[in-house]
Amino acid sequence: MTGRRAWVFVAALALTACGGPSSPGDTVRSWFHALQQGDMKAVLALTATPPGAPVGWRAQTEAEIPDELPEEMEEFLEELRGIRIEILSEEVHGGQPVRASVVARITQDGEPEVETFQLVMEEGRFRLVDPEGWR
Repeated sequence: MTGRRAWVFVAALALTACGGPSSPGDTVRSWFHALQQGDMKAVLALTATPPGAPVGWRAQTEAEIPDELPEEMEEFLEELRGIRIEILSEEVHGGQPVRASVVARITQDGEPEVETFQLVMEEGRFRLVDPEGWR
């Protein structure tokens, strides 16, 4: 993942449920949509738990997400709204836990990039893994 895309992912987590999407590609699409809408609770719900996270990490992190995002986030969100995502392929890998990878074309400012997203099955749904490889 490029530096810019990784920064977007990290920024969303730093700010930081819902019924889960049915496939890994749906999860990636839903994650981007939630991010573009500034719905950090949905972003969190679609993000895998970091290894070594304390018990209750997800609930504690969700409780820290403000009901309204700071005004300075509006420019950031406006930039995100211009991103388009197209799922090119998805593959589910067996094992424990079940993992998946999704290849997507991300287009921002007319510049397409192909990215691979890693996901893991948690609590019966796929969630995105940190691009730096939490797992």
